Amino acid sequence: MVRAAAFGARGRRVLEPPVSREEAAGEFGAEISENAWREICHAFALHGERLADLEVTRDNQNKNDTRGWHKRKRDAESGIEAALSGLLKINRDFLAEAADIVSSTRKAGVITGVEHHLDRAVQEVMFLSWIMREAEPLSREIVTESESRKALARDVFAALKGDGAMLSNGWTIGQTEPSNADLTGFERLAEFLGIHQGETPLATAKWLREALAAQDR
Repeated sequence: MVRAAAFGARGRRVLEPPVSREEAAGEFGAEISENAWREICHAFALHGERLADLEVTRDNQNKNDTRGWHKRKRDAESGIEAALSGLLKINRDFLAEAADIVSSTRKAGVITGVEHHLDRAVQEVMFLSWIMREAEPLSREIVTESESRKALARDVFAALKGDGAMLSNGWTIGQTEPSNADLTGFERLAEFLGIHQGETPLATAKWLREALAAQDR
């Protein structure tokens, strides 16, 4: 788990399985029901949301990390401070004179109460300044990328359990160096879907057993 500093990204792109249901079924070695596929799609969408949270919600003091929460806050504060300083430097008499000149050109009709517009702009910027002063990182926990992929593996396995998903026997498969063909349909599918691609088939099977076992801890 890592600490999150804010909510996730707005308008995030939904993560989907990288293959079709038919292609997944071919690798799985059995038909995948429509209901199971919907659950798999939902599992990928949740994985995408977790990754988006991890990407944009960083409680990070690193001044070089442009995505860090504190860096973005300091940038916002600097921009607001500059805007307020600029507005306060405006000469009100000159502003009124400029408004009269523009009015005389008949380009925008008669302009009145221009000082009121300036006051309102100052108030709006001061309101933004208050928001920045009050804002503090949220204290919530989000999963790491590795933990999210393990959760994805568990969700996909649960979706396919009714269609015959199973894991290799760790003791049996560990007696020799298995080939990809020695893996179960679910284990091959996990690689096919990009959930985890071990350096060897044995490594993939081991990772998946550990990922599913973590659910009971």
